Amino acid sequence: MTFLNELMLFGLLSLIIPLIILLLYRKRIVLNWAAYSWMKLAKQKKHKRTIVEDILKLIAKLLLLLMLVLFLSRPAIISTNSNKNLIVIDTTLSMGTIIENETRLSKAKKAVSLLLQNSNMNAALYSFDGKLIPLAKLGSKITPEIIDSLELSPRAARFDDLINSLSDLTELKKFNAIYFFSDFQKEQYKVADTIQQAVSRLGNCKFIMCPVDIRPELENAGLKNFSPRPEGFFPGRNNQISVTVRNYSSVKMDNIPVTLKVNGKACDRTIVNLLPNSEETVNLNVSVVDRVTAKVTVEIPPDAFLIDNKLNIVVDPPKKLDILAIVKDKGEALFEYDVFFANAIKAFSAEDYINYKRISPSQVYEESLDNYNMVITFGVPFSAKSGITTAIKNYLKKDNKALIAFSDLTVKNYWQELGIKDGKDGATATVADKTRLKDSYLSFMEGGEIDPAMISFLRYRTIPLSNGKGNVGRMYLAGQPDPVIIKAQRGNNNLVLAGFMPYLEYSNMFYNPNFIQLTMRILTDAMNLQVFHSYMGDAISSVPLINSDLTSNYQLSTPTEGNRQMAAYKDQSGSLFLSAQPMVINTFCDVLRDDKPFFRFGYNATREDSAIEPLSDTELSRLKNDQISYTAKQEIVLESAETEYLAIMALLLLLALIFDNYVHFWRKQ
Repeated sequence: MTFLNELMLFGLLSLIIPLIILLLYRKRIVLNWAAYSWMKLAKQKKHKRTIVEDILKLIAKLLLLLMLVLFLSRPAIISTNSNKNLIVIDTTLSMGTIIENETRLSKAKKAVSLLLQNSNMNAALYSFDGKLIPLAKLGSKITPEIIDSLELSPRAARFDDLINSLSDLTELKKFNAIYFFSDFQKEQYKVADTIQQAVSRLGNCKFIMCPVDIRPELENAGLKNFSPRPEGFFPGRNNQISVTVRNYSSVKMDNIPVTLKVNGKACDRTIVNLLPNSEETVNLNVSVVDRVTAKVTVEIPPDAFLIDNKLNIVVDPPKKLDILAIVKDKGEALFEYDVFFANAIKAFSAEDYINYKRISPSQVYEESLDNYNMVITFGVPFSAKSGITTAIKNYLKKDNKALIAFSDLTVKNYWQELGIKDGKDGATATVADKTRLKDSYLSFMEGGEIDPAMISFLRYRTIPLSNGKGNVGRMYLAGQPDPVIIKAQRGNNNLVLAGFMPYLEYSNMFYNPNFIQLTMRILTDAMNLQVFHSYMGDAISSVPLINSDLTSNYQLSTPTEGNRQMAAYKDQSGSLFLSAQPMVINTFCDVLRDDKPFFRFGYNATREDSAIEPLSDTELSRLKNDQISYTAKQEIVLESAETEYLAIMALLLLLALIFDNYVHFWRKQ
């Protein structure tokens, strides 16, 4: 029994006990004598008047005392069973935020348990993680076991998702009030008019916000995502990845260390300072000398929301790259046409990492193209009757192949057999377009430190992007609307087509010290190697399945959750994928195929719910209107009984005043 219930019981007893004493006093025994009857009659009238006045005064005081007890114990008073309520507990990922050494979800479960313990409200219980999940329907008992069974969901959800789910609930009209236990993230609830308009869709149902956390200016920094550098990853050299760090709070955060570890050993570190609700992308070195699978972890110091403080990545570089270069006869040229490109490739890779082989067009028939990861052609046209064209087409029917084709401009409709049309030819020197560097092979020249005008093209041919869907421009020249290099896709394979050759009479770009960086980007973009294996949130439902089939049995193995099945499926394009449910942890996962290790990847919980800063008490009050109310300081007041209790207290006060005034004024008149 709570203190407030005990206080109410004391008030009731203080009303009953004096009445009992008064009745016993009235029954006292008196001995009659001769003059007693006369004295009794003389005093009886005055005595009765005094007794009545005393009783009325006592009742007035007791009514005031009872009203005080009722006022103080109002939150714990047992409500009637006439109103029907809906209790919804938020289980989205932000409810995993730590508060007072426990999670927000734990706080919410305790608050719901306390509410049900101190009332006999007729309520249904649902959880919400983007969808409403029924746990107990109206009329059924909500047991502690049902509440305790609630677990954090790996998903994020918006307030609109809640309103949409409630609006679609067939039982909505049965409920008088909805109690929503949540963290009420400021990012979602900052526009009062929008929230109030959304709640109005619930009809006449009251919406009571029950916050479990109202700490102001709550800090949270998170590792938002990572991306490989466009130059790719090559063992034996200094590789980098880009990591975005975000400040999800409304206060400045300084001196946040960002550390990269390879197999548990720190390899690089940097410091970031972040303004409120801002982010910064940093480049970190990944030192993987051996060509073996490595576990890479990027982390920042723990804060209130631990889930976004770490990123897990598996680096799995290929053991070797086999590249076949088909180069047209140089004739009277000074060098082989691939000499600059080939030397650039050798400059950024270990000596035995890339197997680069040059052949002439006539030697294609002696080679099995399927043995190579990539084919590069230098000035070799794709004519309809050419055996080289047939060999290339057959090569591109296989998965995970790549083609880079440089045109020598001597043949019209150079790539027609590949479904690509020619654009315009240029015969005057033209520099790279500095206004279209973003997302191109020359994007490293953005910012003004490197002048793109240092690269000139003497002869070139543009390639219209209207050739087909999915074609992307990768390099533009000044004054030319169409790109001079495009990237196209054929099934699961990439094609990079260039309207020039990296040779003397076509361009001077190989004299630029950044030519090696440009070559790395072209090679990496064409190859599209899956060196980094990492999935975040729902991305785990679409894990590419390479070099396998649907007939095998696949399992996902994690250090904490053991093994569970993964579903294998084909998408509309015919590509194979594996699918598993998202998790609330950051971990490394092994995929088993028929109980044998298949491949490994890093898994990271979604960052969609990282803006954990809650509304303050003041901000919550701005959302209130006739339909919306909130419970300050987590004191849960039954909305269905509040008006009733106020009316009872007003009635008790009125009766006390009537009795008191009757005794002191009206009765003495």
